[in-house]
Amino acid sequence: MNPSKQVHLAIAIDPRCLPLFYPLLSKGFEVCVQAGIPLRSFLCNQVGIDPDYLDKRVQTVFLNGKAVDDFHTAIIRNGDVLALSGAMPELAGATLRRGGYFGRMRGEISHIAQPQPVECTQGLVKVKLFNLIVKEAGPLFLQTGIVVGGEDFLAAVGTSPDRFLSGCLSAQRDGAPMAPERLLTDDLKASTLLLTVSVSG
Repeated sequence: MNPSKQVHLAIAIDPRCLPLFYPLLSKGFEVCVQAGIPLRSFLCNQVGIDPDYLDKRVQTVFLNGKAVDDFHTAIIRNGDVLALSGAMPELAGATLRRGGYFGRMRGEISHIAQPQPVECTQGLVKVKLFNLIVKEAGPLFLQTGIVVGGEDFLAAVGTSPDRFLSGCLSAQRDGAPMAPERLLTDDLKASTLLLTVSVSG
């Protein structure tokens, strides 16, 4: 994405609008991170996910296509792709589940901790959320701030514009208030958005 065209878009919505953002969270978005820190630190300290929730509900984790068992030893790097999911059904779910008995069956798709130190720098990580994690942890990512294409944002809220506008309580573009109606007509399609979404009510 082109940072020179980045627009900071901050909106407040009521809970009825949240489902409009679920497809966007599943498709994938980017998050600004301190690269070189453990995955657990990123999810708990930066995003704000409760450690107990992380251990009990986030059962399937992929980092760059490799299944992760240990949040402490998996290190986040600039450009990584992270997928988070709740428990998946049947044998596939049992095999991919963190720390599961069948984890030994994964073979080459298991994440292996890299022992060499990684310099802590600012970077971007692409994140995808699936099944119950979209609804339960998605609002935390939205509140923290995600980086998405303007076209993807417009496609998401444009699926039900009346629903979005009735539930959009306020909007700001680069710190300046704007009418929510302009979000659907303003020239955002060619922009990269740093999008923060707070849920009220």
